[in-house]
Amino acid sequence: MKNIGSASSCLVLFFVICVNANGIVEHKALREKCRDESKLTDDDIKMSTMIADHLGCYLFCFLKDLEVMDDKGSFDPAAATDAVEEELREASRPEIYSCYESYSSDDDALNDNACSTALEMTRCFKEHAQNLYEVMGIFEPVV
Repeated sequence: MKNIGSASSCLVLFFVICVNANGIVEHKALREKCRDESKLTDDDIKMSTMIADHLGCYLFCFLKDLEVMDDKGSFDPAAATDAVEEELREASRPEIYSCYESYSSDDDALNDNACSTALEMTRCFKEHAQNLYEVMGIFEPVV
């Protein structure tokens, strides 16, 4: 895997478009839909320190509904960048493309299937944007 850049940089992911003060709540219906489609439990989609392998199809469902992945499982970094709020878009572009390019050059990581692509992209974003990862809305917050 290529170097993604400084983990201390302020990474603004494509998820930010829907993540404001109510971001976690806004994605509740989507989390439930994808949980049910993926035959997961509520405990499976709670925020945790690691993203388990069995969550790949759940993540694919989530990213597909956000329209940053297509039905075939291709991640679209341009669509992801466009999904970010306008004032944050330019700051997020390098990180989004960096994760995409890191995995698009690794045939085993992205070309396996849609679920593994979603899993690897989300893991990259989590690793390089820990502060934002916690409010992206993909997983239920732990209360």
